Amino acid sequence: MAQLIIPSATEQQKALFASFNIPVIEAMEVGEFEQAVAAYLSGHNVLSLATCRDNSPRCTTLEYFNNGLTV
Repeated sequence: MAQLIIPSATEQQKALFASFNIPVIEAMEVGEFEQAVAAYLSGHNVLSLATCRDNSPRCTTLEYFNNGLTV
């Protein structure tokens, strides 16, 4: 299974988020995080895939389907 590393927000970032009323989640269990990601994926079905070849970027909009965390 892949390892996910989530950095902590700095005090400056927390203050900025607070000024826009954006809550900061300090910690989350793995299962809880996976449920949140699966819920987000289930509630959306379009993504933008960006690639680059010979220093020429390209971004393509794609529709996706998911089964839990599998896209």
